[in-house]
Amino acid sequence: MLESTLPSGSLMNLFRRAFPQADEPSLTDICFNATQSDDLEEARKRYENLAEERRKLKRKLKQMGEADYQHTSAAKNLQQRIDTINAEIGVG
Repeated sequence: MLESTLPSGSLMNLFRRAFPQADEPSLTDICFNATQSDDLEEARKRYENLAEERRKLKRKLKQMGEADYQHTSAAKNLQQRIDTINAEIGVG
């Protein structure tokens, strides 16, 4: 719908402006869905919040150490949350 109203390449430029710090290709899916629902700003904020939470969780997991990671339920819970965020924002 939106693609047909914009010149070629304009949609991708819109995505890049909305998510300047991101370089993940799957962000186009996030942006496209947001533009369809006229909620681009909300999607950008959600992405930024999830990305920040992911950074904090990865930092905390790293602080726990590799040995603890395999044996503690807390570390496994952190990793599950990181995996959930990864799936939601499209990073691996």
